[in-house]
Amino acid sequence: MYLQALDVLQQLHENGHGGTVPTGWEESQRLLPSVARTFLSPARFLESRVWSGLPEDTDAVLLKTAERIVASPALLALAWHGFWTAFESPEPVSLASWPRLEHMLGRDAGVFYLLIGLEMIPRMRTNQESVGFPERVARETALQIQCYCETYQRANAGKPGLHPRQLGWLRHYTREPYVRVGRLEYWLRPNPNTPVMFCHRDTGHTIALAEANTRFTPAGYIDVRSDRDDSDQDWTATFETTEDSVIGFPISPSGMALQQRITLPKSEWENVLKKGDPVLQMHIPAGGKMTPEATKDSVQRAFQLFDETFPDQPPSAIVCGSWIFGNQLQEIFASSANLVRFQRELYLHPVGSTPQSGLWFIFLEDSVNPMTSPRDTSLRRGVLDHIAAGGEWRVGGMIFLARHAGMFGTQLYRTNWPPPQFPQLANL
Repeated sequence: MYLQALDVLQQLHENGHGGTVPTGWEESQRLLPSVARTFLSPARFLESRVWSGLPEDTDAVLLKTAERIVASPALLALAWHGFWTAFESPEPVSLASWPRLEHMLGRDAGVFYLLIGLEMIPRMRTNQESVGFPERVARETALQIQCYCETYQRANAGKPGLHPRQLGWLRHYTREPYVRVGRLEYWLRPNPNTPVMFCHRDTGHTIALAEANTRFTPAGYIDVRSDRDDSDQDWTATFETTEDSVIGFPISPSGMALQQRITLPKSEWENVLKKGDPVLQMHIPAGGKMTPEATKDSVQRAFQLFDETFPDQPPSAIVCGSWIFGNQLQEIFASSANLVRFQRELYLHPVGSTPQSGLWFIFLEDSVNPMTSPRDTSLRRGVLDHIAAGGEWRVGGMIFLARHAGMFGTQLYRTNWPPPQFPQLANL
């Protein structure tokens, strides 16, 4: 007979802080007797620590915390359930609301979740080997645990650990064609983005059209708040395909939709990206500078790696949605800033957003206030000053086409906008 979830939480003095802990509890606990002696194997998690890039002196606190977990039936049951939830649950389950465990583990509470996170590495290695990625790619991908730990340390006075809210993402590395290449990460999957991309057959100019029924603000963004005072001024894009043309509303590579309907003759414009096409969904690990050299190297090597590994489904583009692609950053920071220079290499587009979207990744707070949130970095100061001055905050999306990989570094989309076929778009 196994412990019940609520009993475990009570024994750990975490009443009322269980969140999704009960989800899948019975299924995971039925497996505990068969794994209790092995799933916290020091040899396994210490090898993973080496792969992760965490310093060697982390070993002592990992071993100490693992011993405390094994010595407590309640901690052991919860730890195994964390492993199972993160990596074996049939459906993804968020661990964001799991207990902090400070009463039982004190300053080492975050190490409980770091031990769970380290399990990503052997499972990721097995997954990547089965796909055919070289070991060097697995070694780069394993560094994500170090990135997550450094994020935790920034919010916890340098103590090692992981935020439980970030554990849920780790299952993707163990199941998907999802890797790190240099500074950036890439996941081969069907394109989730909505803009439809076209290239001119002769001149090569690029233009994106908005998906039908997308609702935009007067400025051309997507604000998903339901309580906006000016929502009656929004406009809705249409998208129409006829036998010989495509008719719709263009999106500027600067990141906003334009309220000017245009027609693209199919004889002149080739559809090069649509929803569902194979793409590399990019993710940006925390830490490290995003210099032009680092981003160019990563983008170009990623296309080469996936073309070689998946010759039957080469990616058409790299896509991403993030606070990093909110075009207001170009108002906040100098044109020489790495993030601004990166944006200018990409075709930006609007995505659904609110004034708080993406801010957790900058401040590690669920609610950001310009008067009270930390100002200890130039990024944080710039964002807070922008918001305090009444500036809009939004996340954004990006696209970079595979056919243009060799031209990364030339600001191709910006310098060739608008296409000469549509000079009227220059003034919108």
